[in-house]
Amino acid sequence: KKMIKIKRNKVLFGIVGIILFLTLWEIVSVTKSDPAIVDIREIFKALIRILSDKGFYKNLFSTIKIVFLGVAMAVLTGILIGVLMDLFEPIKNLLNPLIEIFRNIPSITLFPILLVIYGIGDASRIFVIFWTAIPPIILSSEYGLRTVDVNIIEAGKTNGANKIQIMRKLKFPLAMPEILNGVRIAIGSGFIAIVVAEMLGASRGLGYMVMWATNAFKYDETYAYIIIIAVLGAIVNYAMNIIIKKYERKLQ
Repeated sequence: KKMIKIKRNKVLFGIVGIILFLTLWEIVSVTKSDPAIVDIREIFKALIRILSDKGFYKNLFSTIKIVFLGVAMAVLTGILIGVLMDLFEPIKNLLNPLIEIFRNIPSITLFPILLVIYGIGDASRIFVIFWTAIPPIILSSEYGLRTVDVNIIEAGKTNGANKIQIMRKLKFPLAMPEILNGVRIAIGSGFIAIVVAEMLGASRGLGYMVMWATNAFKYDETYAYIIIIAVLGAIVNYAMNIIIKKYERKLQ
């Protein structure tokens, strides 16, 4: 009962927070004469128009496809690197400095160069997602594997398991919640990166539509697209949290 009450209070406070924000926005939009501050009712009308437009779903699919491809490549590469770093100390020592340097380079700063190399197409956008997503996956994989209970590893060794068997049957499954958390962070960061990249140089996608609406002075649609992007990010984050919790319960 106590847990149900806590959850109910969280939901209630969340709803109150949203209502307060919308109320404040409405007050500002009424008192300010700036055309960029749009009435909430106009934003929701624009939202309905956008969701009723078939063209919107082409742009939505374009962004989701790029995020999926970029994150999938980062997951495969990042987990492999994390495993190799855990298995072989020299590889870890070799790659650690490079990872620390590269992860501090924002992917969006590379986008102008990528446009020159690949042009306005999928390749440059996929690379932006890949570059953004791979550091958290490598780091979460390496950390998850490194922090597996030593007693479990020793028990595996006692039963005659070699390094590869311990990795496959013990360490990797136990590190999976941490790895999935890295994937969750990667997807969230990827969404932000792709929207910014599409705003800077793309012919389709949600970021492109945000920029198009802004340049056309259709600020109600700009805010509507921002809401859609925010909701998408929240849904993905929520779904990943459910997957992580379910996996953690399986391990208990």
